[in-house]
Amino acid sequence: MQWDRRGDFLTFSPPAVVNSQGGESKRSLLSTAFRVFDPVGCLTPFTVRAKMFLQTQWQRGTT
Repeated sequence: MQWDRRGDFLTFSPPAVVNSQGGESKRSLLSTAFRVFDPVGCLTPFTVRAKMFLQTQWQRGTT
């Protein structure tokens, strides 16, 4: 997350998701979700949803 002092606004660039194995795993998705740097908490409504989704997948035993 970056702050533009001249325009007084925040910008966010999501982390790149790169998986050389050709498919996404729960572990790689969780790693991406935790790579988001959000010190102010502006993105929490979105990151919490991703983490809750992954939690239900682990509880169901989905691979």
